[in-house]
Formats: sequence, C-alpha cells, structure tokens
Amino acid sequence: MTLTDTLQENVAMHEDDHPKSSASSDLNTKILQQIKMLEQRQAVIMNDLAKVKPVLMKRAEEDAHEELFKQQQCSSFETFEAFCQRLEEDKNYQELYVHYLIHTHGTSNIGEMVKEALISIVSDNVLCLYNRTGKDGKKVLPPVLLTCLKKCVRSFHKQNEIKVKKLKVTTRTTPDAECIRQVEFFCPTPKPG
Repeated sequence: MTLTDTLQENVAMHEDDHPKSSASSDLNTKILQQIKMLEQRQAVIMNDLAKVKPVLMKRAEEDAHEELFKQQQCSSFETFEAFCQRLEEDKNYQELYVHYLIHTHGTSNIGEMVKEALISIVSDNVLCLYNRTGKDGKKVLPPVLLTCLKKCVRSFHKQNEIKVKKLKVTTRTTPDAECIRQVEFFCPTPKPG
C-alpha cells in the first residue's frame, strides 16, 4: 500500500464525519496529486540509482586493483617474471594493468609514460637484466609488458603516424615504434663493438 492509498483512505474516513466542503475537497485533491508526483519522482530516482550502482561497484573494484599495483614494485627477477606471467595468462588482470597505466602514468609524452610505467613496476636492479631483444646475455623483456605499454600509448595517440623530435630533428613514426624506441632507451640493447 502506497502513501497515496493510505491518505485517500484517511480522507474518505474523515469526510464521513464532516460535511463536504468544496474547498477542503479541492485542497485534498491537490495534496494527493502532489504526493503522486513525488512518488513518481521517487520511482525514477530509484530506477536511476539502480543503474548507477553497478557502475560504481565496478569502479570500486578497479580502484582496489589499482591499489595493488601501487604497492607492488618487482624487486626480484622471480617476482617480475611472475607478474608478467600473470599479465599473459589473465586478460582481466592485463586490462586492469593497462587501465592503471593510463590513469596513473598516461600522458601524450611517450618517453615520460614509458619511464614512469617501468619505474612503477620493476626496480632498476631487475630492469638492468633485460633488454628488448635479449642480446649480450640479457633476458628478453616480456612481450606482454610491451603490449601493455603500447595499449597505453594508443589511448593517447589514436592516429597511425606521429611526429617525434630526435636531437633537434623532427621525424615521422608510429606510436608503437616510438614506444619501442623509448623502451630501448630505458632497457638498452648494447651496441656491437
């Protein structure tokens, strides 16, 4: 039973006790109309809240995962390899990591983004064990990490070609190629010689 139904019953009971006056009847009708409008608005609000709740819950879960990433910097070869293995095997975890990169280290400056992302996930003493190609006794930087970095870069550079300044010379390249170049800058492959 709604509030409107209850009020209508009360008005009907009291009308029997008192002679009807058109002024009080009009007032009661207006009050009942206002209450019905409020009930309709309340139903709309409750419906809207029901739609918003799942979105907020999902965001809260993402925030909780972001906290995990903030707390974990891989300080050993084993923890870094385990992290990359999880990124490879768990696509949801990979999506959350990319989301984390975008929202905490994402910028249109690819070099800055790559540097900050690498610092946040792996310590220097572990990162120095890797390079992109695995040359000169180094380990190959896990491709899944490169994939995550490229996805972050792509969220800021949707076009297929970008201009990059290298030593006072502006060249054209792709966002993915620039991401790889920046990774090589921070995880250098030794030059032969």
